[in-house]
Amino acid sequence: MECLWYREALFNGFGGNGFKLGTVLTGGWFWVRVEGCSLLYRGGAVADIDFNNILAVYELGAEEVEVPDYIDYWGGDRYVYNVRRADGSGRCDWSLKASVVVELDSFSRLVEGRCNSVFEICADQVSGCRVELMWSYFSWQQGAGPISFRIYGDNGTGQIDYQQSISEVSYDGRRFYNYCTDGLDGGRYQFEVRAVNSDMMENDGFARAQVQVRTEEPACLEIIGVEQL
Repeated sequence: MECLWYREALFNGFGGNGFKLGTVLTGGWFWVRVEGCSLLYRGGAVADIDFNNILAVYELGAEEVEVPDYIDYWGGDRYVYNVRRADGSGRCDWSLKASVVVELDSFSRLVEGRCNSVFEICADQVSGCRVELMWSYFSWQQGAGPISFRIYGDNGTGQIDYQQSISEVSYDGRRFYNYCTDGLDGGRYQFEVRAVNSDMMENDGFARAQVQVRTEEPACLEIIGVEQL
């Protein structure tokens, strides 16, 4: 994705993405969008978003995007849409923050009234063999406000336990949140954060992270010589 438009401009821009970017009509010249643009992608989950397939192209400063009519839907499905911006040379951002979950019922009608999901979390080992989780939350235009975030983990087993959360963090309107575990044994751990609304309904987790906890101390440095310079 670093230089998407350069690849799409080859062979006179022929291809599905070339049509959407306008390079086919201009003989492969990506300079047709010298100011850049916004690109729409979709997948069944965050990890499944197909960033090789541009669904639609919009102006760089577009505040609203409309999914084209030719995009197919199937009743009862869930989709994750992501919008990324690209400059005139095809360099795109890599953020997942401009993402939204769309859920349809069996009649292909939009299911509303949910709070927004958490999309990204960071996990880092801190002192005492503990792991600190950090995430941001966007409440813009959500159907229902969250009351808390539930943190789930796998306890180093490789399988996250969704029956029992390891902790719950209250929602207070701040954009950034964090949680720190107790001391852990060495090994690889997985964590997931889910938003919970007032009806105690959880959004399926899109924010998952894994971290390798190391218990050994780094080797000490020894001064082997001192010389005045």
